Amino acid sequence: MTGIPRYNVSELTYLIKNQLEDSFPVVRVQGEISNFRPAASGHCYFNLKDKDAVISAVLFRQQRQLLTFKPGDGQSVAVIARVTVYAQRGNYQLICESMEETGRGDLLYQLEQLKMKLQGEGLFDSKFKRPLPLYPSCIGVVTSLRGAALQDILQILQRRMSSCRILIKDTVVQGDSSARSVLKSLEVLNQRDDIDLIILARGGGSLEDLLSFSDEAVVRAVAASRHPIISGIGHEIDFSLSDFAADMRAATPSAAAEIVSQRSVEAPAKVKQIKSQLLQGMKHSLEKQKWKLSRCSKEDLETSLLQQISMQQQSIDLWKMETKRVLQDRISQIRHMNRVNKEVLEASSPHYILSRGYALVRKDGNLISQANQLTQGDHVHLQFTDGQISAVIEGDKIEI
Repeated sequence: MTGIPRYNVSELTYLIKNQLEDSFPVVRVQGEISNFRPAASGHCYFNLKDKDAVISAVLFRQQRQLLTFKPGDGQSVAVIARVTVYAQRGNYQLICESMEETGRGDLLYQLEQLKMKLQGEGLFDSKFKRPLPLYPSCIGVVTSLRGAALQDILQILQRRMSSCRILIKDTVVQGDSSARSVLKSLEVLNQRDDIDLIILARGGGSLEDLLSFSDEAVVRAVAASRHPIISGIGHEIDFSLSDFAADMRAATPSAAAEIVSQRSVEAPAKVKQIKSQLLQGMKHSLEKQKWKLSRCSKEDLETSLLQQISMQQQSIDLWKMETKRVLQDRISQIRHMNRVNKEVLEASSPHYILSRGYALVRKDGNLISQANQLTQGDHVHLQFTDGQISAVIEGDKIEI
């Protein structure tokens, strides 16, 4: 089409750059710092934002040295800056000439308020912190499958405790759906009985990137977790409220993996140390006994052996006497019981009853116990203690 200007990328970029710089030679912009990144050169790179927009900004080392405060994420500041375009990326940005603090950022203030609320409820109390298992056999990991944090964790755990099982729950760790995803992952892992602890992790980022880990529902879920939780969220300078609710906080995901595997690394060295101590103790004991033997004469050894033999003989004598006493007591008890049983048996013996003047009456071999079992003329046998006689019933039954 004719009449439409034609440019290559560089030409268009520099036209835009010149237009911006001419239109906004110096501006004063107020906003909240986020994603603050100090470089080794002394320059600082960050975003300046409000609720609707974000602008990239840079504060060079010379200007940074003039500041009377230390800038960081969440601070509300006002900058005097030039608007320009960073051609290599095609981004427009602010080149800050000065910066002044205007107050705490809204987001940081809200987090601080929530922190105070939860702290007041005792959610962060150290008395609720549980120790991490010394030798976990199964570890749950809540993080993104696509993040570098997971690779760092896996590399360390596989190298230091390869026998440990690792259950990974793929989780959205940034954005609007992140808090719900973290909650769901924690819920799933807490339903399992085979997990010893949970690593809650993600890589570094801005305050906004880590915001889901400071969500009130997430923080409460971390504090109420059935399994102990170690948090490894962001870098050492980053923080989230989940760090305060977790049973332990690690500066980075890698540090979290190193902490949970520390005892597994120390165990072989500890075993080696104990073995060395035992060997040294045995050697010392043997040397001590050897030294004692070297100082003893033949007579001393004989005397010592005779004393030990005498002591053993005394023990044997005491044991024999005690055994004899126990046996005698037992024999006396048995004899007494025999006498008692004999008297009982004799008292119930038929011969004993007959000796007291009674007789047994039998008719046709059957024992007669009542008078009405007999009639006149019946032949009966009477048994006394000294013998038997026969008799004939002559009279009638006599009523008693």
